Amino acid sequence: MARQRREINIFNLSFLDVLSCGLGAVVVLFILGFYNARAYEEKVKDQKDFQDALEDARRGFQEKQKVTRRLKDFIAELRRTSAASLEKIEGLQRQVDSLQSINFVGIRTERRAILVLMDLSGSMYQEDANYARSADKLIALSQALVQSIPGEEFRFNVMGFWGGESTVDFPIFQPGFVPATPENRELGSAAIKRIVDEYGKKQGGTPTWEALDRALSMPGLEAVILITDGAPNECLARNASTGKFDPIPPAFDTFRAKVRRRNSAGVEIHCIGVGKELYGDPVFRRFLVGLSADNRGGFAAF
Repeated sequence: MARQRREINIFNLSFLDVLSCGLGAVVVLFILGFYNARAYEEKVKDQKDFQDALEDARRGFQEKQKVTRRLKDFIAELRRTSAASLEKIEGLQRQVDSLQSINFVGIRTERRAILVLMDLSGSMYQEDANYARSADKLIALSQALVQSIPGEEFRFNVMGFWGGESTVDFPIFQPGFVPATPENRELGSAAIKRIVDEYGKKQGGTPTWEALDRALSMPGLEAVILITDGAPNECLARNASTGKFDPIPPAFDTFRAKVRRRNSAGVEIHCIGVGKELYGDPVFRRFLVGLSADNRGGFAAF
């Protein structure tokens, strides 16, 4: 019997399967590419907004410094001339005094002994697709803050904090507060970079209470500017199913009450929130807003 010839069809079902799979893969790649492009654009925008805010703060500080210098020179000239009235000099001096305040990204204080308190915990060093590296923000914010201190009438210091329940010695710029001379501001900025680079690698927890308690024990302290991304150790609990730390809402109120009792001297506590932890759960933001309001401070977030 003659062998039946099999018709060859290059467009059989197997070939169509291959084409379909290939097309699906291309579509998936397009979708992933679009998502990554959007995430990249958001990250670039966040970095630009952050840099613009710092640049605005620097320009405002420089302009205020120019006005202050002109007024001081004018007052000095008036004092040298016997024709100037005491009342006129006092009026100009009040204008100078009104300019002598720290006004940085919404944080304003006229207190003269300032501590910049930096969170060096592990979460400050985690990079997120939509936000710049928090440690870079920490350095930039802290340095810009130190540089914005109006003049030698102010004194400042810088301290970092990290660790678990049993804290180590927190790194500090100087044993006490130093005048905000141009030289000391440069030294303080260099110390900020050194402290973050050295201690941030240790990836510890967030002992905010221990840090505030240490700060409030410093002789002469008048204001604290706390830069952090999240919640204190005692306001978090490990989730057994996810392994992550979840916030304990009642613990935040307890923490704030404890700080109020500790801060009997009336030190201002200002808070600057940075990083993805702050935006990941609104409870963190509400906590920092409340902590600053409780202690006559202001709040800003990046």
